[in-house]
Amino acid sequence: MPNGKIKDKPQSNSGLSVLGDPPSLPATPTDPVAAHKKELLDLELSLIDEDPQQPRREDNPGFSEEKLNELVKSITRRGVKTPISVHNHPEKPGRFIINHGARRFRASKIAGKKTIPAHIDNDYTRTDQLTENLLREGNTPLEIATAIGEFLKRGMKKKEIAESIGKTAGYVTQYSSLLKLPKSIGTAFRNNRITDVTIIYELVQLHHDHPEEVDTWVNDESQEFTRGSMKYLRIYLAQKEEESELVQSSLNMLDNTLF
Repeated sequence: MPNGKIKDKPQSNSGLSVLGDPPSLPATPTDPVAAHKKELLDLELSLIDEDPQQPRREDNPGFSEEKLNELVKSITRRGVKTPISVHNHPEKPGRFIINHGARRFRASKIAGKKTIPAHIDNDYTRTDQLTENLLREGNTPLEIATAIGEFLKRGMKKKEIAESIGKTAGYVTQYSSLLKLPKSIGTAFRNNRITDVTIIYELVQLHHDHPEEVDTWVNDESQEFTRGSMKYLRIYLAQKEEESELVQSSLNMLDNTLF
């Protein structure tokens, strides 16, 4: 930890000595939070709480027993190489809440560690947390959609969200469509029957014009959701629409003949 002392400067031949001694540099900050903000600390795991509002859900594959055990083995062998980030608990002095690093925190506990390297960052906001999680790999489509939904609730435009996470506006539009899905598609999505966001987005568009047909197709438990099956669904719906138009045209002609 810095001791606040400034080393004596070597003599200079620049001739600036005639100007006198430079003003004294400020001592280390007196605010302990400011002093430790970027300092690497070894915090006791027992003093750290997870954020109940963190963007990653419990069903995230990264929280699975298999993935956590992989991380446990790594931590057991080499320790935690990337410090977690925490902020002071607003209601419990002396405790901390995780900004990011929940997987490392859980794996360290399983590995029997007592402490974990951490940075204190009390300026870390919910927006920072959402952005950082969206920039990380391994988020589920629902987690991405939920995070984008929070950004939208905060008044951000889709273009702004796209720029902040390095994605296209189309990417944001596709994922935001997951927030309001028709019942059949929403159920299949939450049950992980459909995981391809592009397919979900296309199903939503088709459902707008063919709700009954799409509902029946999606609710079939044996149905697989692939690019190939979507192609056949589009062909089927197009043919049915064409047949419907032919029938309607024939009925119109019959009406004109009779009257």
